[in-house]
Amino acid sequence: MIKQLYNWYPKAQVVCLRPFGGQAGKAPPLIVAALKQEGLTGIHSVDTTGWLDKGDCMDGVHTHPAGSRKAAEKLAPILQKLLPKTTSTKKCPCSS
Repeated sequence: MIKQLYNWYPKAQVVCLRPFGGQAGKAPPLIVAALKQEGLTGIHSVDTTGWLDKGDCMDGVHTHPAGSRKAAEKLAPILQKLLPKTTSTKKCPCSS
């Protein structure tokens, strides 16, 4: 699936998160490393260990709204670093 996404959007940054409940163990970074070995770029692995507590999830994996917000606050600065740098000061016409 990651290869297909990469083929459709070769300039995209693909971020693979470790499941919050710890499922899949070390698989996400190993998959990302293997894809990079194949020459794919812009693919990143994010270790979410310790981001959430059991009370942040409904079933140990799926977050409830407060847990989602907590995860988003951890993920936002990571994604910010991956966004392209812009020099434009022009405002989006949809923001008026």
